[in-house]
Amino acid sequence: MVLNLEPGESPATVALSVYYADKTFENVASSATWNSSSAKVVTVSNGVVTPVGAGTATITAKFGGKTVTVKVNTNLTLSLSDSSVTLTVAGTKVPTLTVNYSDGTTEDVTAKATWTSSKASVASVTSAGLITGVGTGSATVSATYQGVKSKGITVKVTK
Repeated sequence: MVLNLEPGESPATVALSVYYADKTFENVASSATWNSSSAKVVTVSNGVVTPVGAGTATITAKFGGKTVTVKVNTNLTLSLSDSSVTLTVAGTKVPTLTVNYSDGTTEDVTAKATWTSSKASVASVTSAGLITGVGTGSATVSATYQGVKSKGITVKVTK
């Protein structure tokens, strides 16, 4: 599970429930022990997650010998260098994927993202973001970084 928040926005509440063998359940958020991997990004108490600054953190809840983790992104927006690309068969292009943080800083995460193509028979894409024209037609290539999906790149492949 990934929780996306904006620094300065209202806190979000994460429910933590225990399901018993008799099919009843109980909310134990206020009884669990909560921790944040980075108090500069988010704080957490009784399941209430408060965004503090830009970045990524993991919140952890422990109850009854069990541990649950939730990844938290604060104001993670993605931008691509290209919205459309025209390639020939065997032609290639590597777009740049940039993460934009609320403090105004940016980071090139092209090689850190997970890339997908809607039609691998038209355009393939490697884990490094290298798009290759495979067959004529159109496809959409997108990237996911820390649980956030980018807008798609329309890839047109010609002969």
